[in-house]
Amino acid sequence: MISSRNLLGLRHIPAEEVVFRYEDATTELFDTAGQMETPNVVVIPARNEQLDLPATLLTLSRSTVPVVPIVVENGSDPEARTCEYAARMGAIVLRCEPAKMRATQVGLSFARKHFPAQPLIHFGDADNLYPSFCIASMARVTRRANKRNNGNGAAVFGLVAFDHGPSIHVDLAQSVHGLRKAIQSKLTGRPPMPCGANYALHVDENGELSEALYGLNPLLFVREETEICKAVHEIGAVIRKELLPSTYVFTRGNLTREEWKHFKGGSMDKKVAPTENDMVISLCQTLMAAAPIRSAQRKAVEK
Repeated sequence: MISSRNLLGLRHIPAEEVVFRYEDATTELFDTAGQMETPNVVVIPARNEQLDLPATLLTLSRSTVPVVPIVVENGSDPEARTCEYAARMGAIVLRCEPAKMRATQVGLSFARKHFPAQPLIHFGDADNLYPSFCIASMARVTRRANKRNNGNGAAVFGLVAFDHGPSIHVDLAQSVHGLRKAIQSKLTGRPPMPCGANYALHVDENGELSEALYGLNPLLFVREETEICKAVHEIGAVIRKELLPSTYVFTRGNLTREEWKHFKGGSMDKKVAPTENDMVISLCQTLMAAAPIRSAQRKAVEK
């Protein structure tokens, strides 16, 4: 188990060092989980996230329940090492054209196809840090929400604590503001304020929830969780904001002005809905590319 203090300490360890130290252990854990019929699947859209993603995957590997991370790289720069690091850490690596909604759809499609017995899918950002109890707690409350909705589907949004932003004061203010809004919506009965950094979907028996998400505009890359909530509501699935402390994750705070300009300028000109042909499963390729790197590093250490 990693304490909250040690979780945040991972932000200060270089990504390459995290990968080198833990790739064997995390790969073994994720591979073991992947052989199960109903592991906890976590879909992670990622674009130029090589600096934060290894720490995210390390914290997921320390979950109290078996986890299979699916990293969906969507439009990273040519020199980015997002896919390489994800593969070396043992994650399933997919690729698609740019846009977070498209990556979400591709990850959901893969999860439903390869883990059909698991109707519950988690979604998170590539810069999240997960306490060991988070995934288990989110799974528990999402199953309960679906059961209370007579099996017609559920979307549950967990808590987020912001860090790694412009300043600790901004992070704290943003975290408190989000918690206050969540409590207000809970007390007044208003629809919850969704946060795409930490949520889980429990699909219904007829698959209507999945189909509703596949029908959303794949070019969405900001506030896509709002459109997801609309789609979930239209098919009769329940939407819930969970206030249990055990459902929180640490996630990156507000982007700086320069980062936002760069992010906003991402190419979203591929106006084609994701299909099987659009989804390039690069797991074998990236593992083959990562193997010589891992071997070379081991030889260097032995010398």
